[in-house]
Amino acid sequence: MKINLVVGDNSLDVVDTQIQVIGQGLKQGRKQLIIVPDRFALSMENLVLQKLNLTASFDIDVVSFARLSSKVISRIQAPQVLSSLGATMVIEMLLLQHEKELVCFGSCFCKCVI
Repeated sequence: MKINLVVGDNSLDVVDTQIQVIGQGLKQGRKQLIIVPDRFALSMENLVLQKLNLTASFDIDVVSFARLSSKVISRIQAPQVLSSLGATMVIEMLLLQHEKELVCFGSCFCKCVI
């Protein structure tokens, strides 16, 4: 797999150059992944389609870092992460099991939790 990394700031002349590179990649039949800050994803997608005179494309994917990490994690099928309620229940169970070992706040805390 060949990856071309094009990096730049948010000035329009740099963005225009990047969009030209994206257009060249599309003409060569390569999929394009554009990573932008979350608040710019929709506007960047619109700008790319407008500048390349396209109405839609399945070969261009504009994502934020959060969305990209979510895609990567879903592909490797990471183990299920505990919800905040599940984590609270586990901590409460551990506190109750080890109440006598807690020197400072053991009895006070465990009576308040129950």
